[in-house]
Amino acid sequence: MDPRELTVQMSQAKLSAVQVVSAFCKRAAYSHQICDLLLEIGFDLALRQARECDDYYKKHGELIGELHGLPFTMKDQFHIEGMPTSAGYIGWIGTFEGKTDSEKYMKSESLLVEQLKSLGAIPIGKTTLATGTWSAITNNNILGYAVNPHNRQLSTGGSSGGSKTKLDIYDTVLGLTSNKIEGEVAMQALRGSCFGFGTDVGGSVSIPAAYQGVYSLKPSTGRISFQGGVKIVAMPAVVGIMGPSLDVLQSVFKSTLSTRPWTRDQDVTRMPWQGLYDGQLPKRADLAFGFLENDGIVTPHPPVARAMRIVKKAMEMAGIELVGWHPPSNSEVANIHGSLARSDGCLDVWQALELSGEPLTPELELTFPKRRAAPPMSVVDYQSFVVRMVAFREKWNEYWESSFERTNNAYATSLNVLDYPSIGIPITVVDQHTDETDPKFKPLTSKDAEVMQTYDPGEFHGSPISIQLIGRRQDEERLFAMAKIVQDAVDNLENAGVDFLHC
Repeated sequence: MDPRELTVQMSQAKLSAVQVVSAFCKRAAYSHQICDLLLEIGFDLALRQARECDDYYKKHGELIGELHGLPFTMKDQFHIEGMPTSAGYIGWIGTFEGKTDSEKYMKSESLLVEQLKSLGAIPIGKTTLATGTWSAITNNNILGYAVNPHNRQLSTGGSSGGSKTKLDIYDTVLGLTSNKIEGEVAMQALRGSCFGFGTDVGGSVSIPAAYQGVYSLKPSTGRISFQGGVKIVAMPAVVGIMGPSLDVLQSVFKSTLSTRPWTRDQDVTRMPWQGLYDGQLPKRADLAFGFLENDGIVTPHPPVARAMRIVKKAMEMAGIELVGWHPPSNSEVANIHGSLARSDGCLDVWQALELSGEPLTPELELTFPKRRAAPPMSVVDYQSFVVRMVAFREKWNEYWESSFERTNNAYATSLNVLDYPSIGIPITVVDQHTDETDPKFKPLTSKDAEVMQTYDPGEFHGSPISIQLIGRRQDEERLFAMAKIVQDAVDNLENAGVDFLHC
């Protein structure tokens, strides 16, 4: 049942919060048994809060808030009162971020959690992640590897940032079919909670959620609070939302903004929900979407290319203009992003590992080849990379503005370096017979050849494939409207009987 329908049922006393939370706790437990997803389990706390929700409803005859009684999960980078936070470190177990004498242990709560609870939402657990978030595969010395919910023979993936080779591929390809996901995305894929939250520094929300057939919002910085969270890397992380539909994502995002987080977190922009297209979407004749077939560096794998053809055909059938999108090259992005994200030498990760003396995971051996933290970047070098990042953003902005000379509107590919928001929409699944590699394939670059060699249609058969929509910085409300237009077009194409396997 859709979370919005659950809320309606609870508002009419047809369901209680205890019933809803109990059902999802069971589902989350099953999900954990299948994929090893939960670092922290808070079922007892959740049921207690659910009873409080039911008591409130009986007394006042109304719901606490828009998210009344809806259970959610979060990546273990957030503090929830009554639950420990390990963030995947053995040395943090039984402590507050490694501090054994802190009064904050199990008493601290991230601002986002406080906001969600004030709306009636109920946390039921926290999901696993890569140790230090520095890996494209979810593995830590507490739970070990998390397995893929669609195919247990495939990696679950994890937060972006592992080896140099993997990072280069992971951050530059548009829609690489490698099923790189983190624990929270797997929990959403298995419907272990109504919606979930992750963090994103290099694609850890938008890309992995897309590979699991889960809808996702990766906002710009300054829209969702990360105050009181575990900020592990030097580059600012954004909090993203994952769930079963666009409407759920929008409802959760809009609800968090209603709590006015900027009054308590100075890093959140004072920007309430804009309501640009509430109740009515823009006319299709006034729209145009940019369409990026490849970034000139890497060719999308065959099923990803097919998903893009499906969307292109759907948009054309709906009478929506598509324009070719040829933005500034992404060639320098990996260097800018990796250098800034690791500018501190990952010292905080190394120090957390040293607390227990835990061994490096195979993935972290690539981050710490000399088995120690790297020297931090000099201030001069850091400033030079910031200057390059600003220049890259300016180039993109100029290109986007120039698109208005050809049409009225546009969207483009997403990079964390640009701080653009993105929404992922599931489109199709891999078919081993249809999605074979073209024998005439000619790689664009040596990296393109390397990426294409990783594709095996039999290995990925049945895996979800999604597309990603990109909007301008802090323009999430408009992006939601555009995403709904794309979703409607794809749905109409399918309802018209078009065979997605032969697009």
